[in-house]
Amino acid sequence: MTEKCERCDWKRQDRTPEGTGLSYHYYQCDSCHDVAYPMDQLQKLMEYAESNQFMFVEDWILALFFALPDSYIVGRTSLQKQMFLIVYEFAPKENIPSENPGFRAYKYGPFADRIADATEVLIRDGLVIKNGRKDSGNERLELTENGKSFAKTAFDKLTDEQKTKLIDLRKEYQQWGLDGLLKHVYTYYGEYTGESKIRNKVLNLKN
Repeated sequence: MTEKCERCDWKRQDRTPEGTGLSYHYYQCDSCHDVAYPMDQLQKLMEYAESNQFMFVEDWILALFFALPDSYIVGRTSLQKQMFLIVYEFAPKENIPSENPGFRAYKYGPFADRIADATEVLIRDGLVIKNGRKDSGNERLELTENGKSFAKTAFDKLTDEQKTKLIDLRKEYQQWGLDGLLKHVYTYYGEYTGESKIRNKVLNLKN
């Protein structure tokens, strides 16, 4: 199912990140993978994050930008795929507790409404600026000067070693470009490509 459900089948997901002493839960739909946090659980996470490492979606988006603060990301598809790899590869490898954005299979591979909504809010609040037409190969997303100060706060939630690794990773993503990001995601995360309109093209498969 590619669109949000008319009536979601919510299942409770309990999480206890290793070494944190934190225990919380949220609900996730089995079909569309949308995630919903009860208010008391969200409050618990916010309070925990005040003095401990926990990355919300906004934190990761801003930290990703700040890893190369004077550079830009080309298009929202690229941002979605970079965030997907942050959540599924970088954060687990570095043992960084993070919010689950609720990725689902969609037209161009894994997509999370939570990331799309957070990006729009960051643009609306003047922390990220977009140039070029939305969802085109010419759209550029980058931090504003005001956004850089907020992004530094998010970036500083990481250890020095994690910062260095994120900088290197952002440089690698830049070198890959959108084609490289798609090829990596489609090769290793096929379960998120079943609804894709470009799967055969990305993987060089015959129709």
